[in-house]
Amino acid sequence: MRTPQPTLAKLAASTLKVPPRVNSSDLPRIEGADVRTSAPPARSLPARVVSLDAYRGLVMVLMISAGLQIGNVVSQFKVTPGWDHLNTPAWQEAAKQTDHVAWAGCVLWDLIQPSFMFIVGTALTFSVVNRRAKGESFRKMLVHALGRSAVLVLLAVFLATGNKPRTNWSFTIVLAQIGLGYPFLFVCAWLKPRWQWATACLILVTCWVAFALYPKPPANLDLHSVNLPADWHRLTGFASHWDKNTNLAAHFDRWFLNLFPRADGNPYSYEGGGYQTLAFVP
Repeated sequence: MRTPQPTLAKLAASTLKVPPRVNSSDLPRIEGADVRTSAPPARSLPARVVSLDAYRGLVMVLMISAGLQIGNVVSQFKVTPGWDHLNTPAWQEAAKQTDHVAWAGCVLWDLIQPSFMFIVGTALTFSVVNRRAKGESFRKMLVHALGRSAVLVLLAVFLATGNKPRTNWSFTIVLAQIGLGYPFLFVCAWLKPRWQWATACLILVTCWVAFALYPKPPANLDLHSVNLPADWHRLTGFASHWDKNTNLAAHFDRWFLNLFPRADGNPYSYEGGGYQTLAFVP
């Protein structure tokens, strides 16, 4: 009996050992491609909040604007021959917005530290949610928050010390302010929204009441005794409870900061710019 001749397709299949056909619908699809493959898709990186990164960048640009010394440049326009025509309202406004106000009021540069505090508070919400999704406990996260707080405060002290021969225990720069407030902020992140609102209101009202109850400086106050110039424009009436170097926060620092050894060996009396440790609270 004559054996049938194998076809070309059968010969090719037997020679090349073609694997059995697989249904392509059973294979994972690579997003954005038409090719189907059995390889697992690449692991994607967690998304960042681009708006927060951009805001942080803008605040950093604003912070380094102090190095441009716009105020000093503008002040030279009046006294430099041939440059007085540049003393325009636009340049004057630029100088005003890139330096702190003396005490009362607010300009763009005064919003740098509050902006950093806002950034930390916003980022913390994403951090807590992400770590809770990973199953981390409140206790573990609290220890991490306390450690981060200590690092920030100590780093601020290190930067404030600079090249001084002894440690300058100062807590007014932004890193220290963030570090001091961070543990309280972390705990508030675990509260229900209504309790968060209640806590925020309690903090603000308590601060206001504490300052309002602190005695006002006397009308005949010797400005030199509180490290203020003779032409200092004093706040009057009820607002004088918040005047520079005579308010509750200044009194607190005259007690608190003298608990630490002083870099210059002299007791702490006043901070030149009026910055205070308790500024982190509100």
